[in-house]
Amino acid sequence: TALGVFSNQPPGAFVVILHDPVNVYLDRRKRKGLEETVDNILVRQLAGIGTGSIVTDEDYNVATQVLRSKFVVGTCEESAESLRRFLKMVGGNNFIGDTDQCARERHGWNEKCQKIKENDQALSGKKSNRNLQMAKDIRGKHLYDIMLYEMSKGLFREQSVWFE
Repeated sequence: TALGVFSNQPPGAFVVILHDPVNVYLDRRKRKGLEETVDNILVRQLAGIGTGSIVTDEDYNVATQVLRSKFVVGTCEESAESLRRFLKMVGGNNFIGDTDQCARERHGWNEKCQKIKENDQALSGKKSNRNLQMAKDIRGKHLYDIMLYEMSKGLFREQSVWFE
C-alpha cells in the first residue's frame, strides 16, 4: 500500500501540491507589485536553509532527496489523480471524517486547482514584452525551484505504482 512506502523510521509522509513556479512567481509579482526578495523558496524550505545564503547545487540535491523520501507529490495539472492518491493514503473513502464537509472541501480543492490552471494558461497566453522579460528574470532567479518542479513531474509519475 501507499502507506507502506513510508514505514521506515521515522514514519510519516507529507503531501505537496506543486505547479509551475514561473507562473507562481509571475502571479505574485503582478498581484503584489513587488519583486521577490528571496530566491528559490521551495528549495530553501525543503533543504532547511535560511535566506542569508545563496542556494547551491548541494542545496538542490538535498531538496530533491527530501522530496523523494518524504513527500507524496500531487499536482493541479492532475488534480483528480492527486486527490485519488491522497484519499487512498488515508484509507479511501471509508475514513473517519468522510463527511459532507469533506466532500465540499474536495470540491473546493478541485475548483482552486482549476483556477490555478486557468491562471497559468492566462499568464502563458499573455506574451507581452514585459511578461516575457519578467518570466526570463524569474527563470534566472528561481532556477532551482524550476528544476525541482520539473523533477517533481517525473516523481509524480514514478509514485503512481504506490497507488495501483
